[in-house]
Amino acid sequence: RFLCATFADRAPTDLMPLQPLAAAKCDIICRLHDIYLAPIQGCLYKQPLPVGPHPFGKFPARAAAIDEFERQLRVLEGYAHADGPYLTGARPSAADCAIFPTAVFWNHMLPKFGRDAGASMGPRLRRWWAHMREADEVGQRGYGEM
Repeated sequence: RFLCATFADRAPTDLMPLQPLAAAKCDIICRLHDIYLAPIQGCLYKQPLPVGPHPFGKFPARAAAIDEFERQLRVLEGYAHADGPYLTGARPSAADCAIFPTAVFWNHMLPKFGRDAGASMGPRLRRWWAHMREADEVGQRGYGEM
């Protein structure tokens, strides 16, 4: 919301859905990302330290943190719009902007730990992921750059 408001004069102004249910889902998806996915995504790249704080948050081991990361993807699946193609419906939103870079990362990193990134996503997220990479102009450009 902050970035959308701050740069409203230079960026698309329709990234915050006007329809109440879509707006609520957008907010929930962004929060899910910021509170449950982003804090533990370090489990996909950080090395455990011999002493000091755990790099996997409250999880004692990488595998447990990855299990939780995948569980949160299933929660995200439940919020993704049934028809899409975007997370909140027919138009892109701040939710897509929040999730897409992390999706690029998890799709690249989960297989390195023996996890099937496609199986970690439900059908709605798989459809969204394909759309963002293959049909959305901004998604294609971002994916190519990352």
